[in-house]
Amino acid sequence: MDESFICAICGTQHDGLTTDWAFKLPDVVWSIPEDERSEKAKFDSDLCQFGERYFMRCILYVPFRDRPSEFGWGLWAVVKWPTFKRYLELYEADGSTEAAYEGSLANALDAPIQSHLARPSRFILEGHLNALRFT
Repeated sequence: MDESFICAICGTQHDGLTTDWAFKLPDVVWSIPEDERSEKAKFDSDLCQFGERYFMRCILYVPFRDRPSEFGWGLWAVVKWPTFKRYLELYEADGSTEAAYEGSLANALDAPIQSHLARPSRFILEGHLNALRFT
């Protein structure tokens, strides 16, 4: 495996393996044809609503097996309305003392980088809510 990557943000090649990977949208929303997507779903870089389904952007941290650092999966989680509402209430505040909330992954993890990863170590919601428990 080539241990360099092209950054999707800056377009520059960097040495080593990428330490993060982000999904732009939940898979179900991404599968909507692009010309229909914004009519059928409301979304920005952190939140998404598709009908009565609510999604939040999260980071799943997974330690590398062969180096002392972590890989951050930028994922989407589908959550219930009360969790989504609480996220909105805390959007500009520090919610790190909040209890854990439940949610389910809304993206399939099938990138080749997985072979270098160990078991997940933590899952956070970018500082707005403390944690999300998978159901």
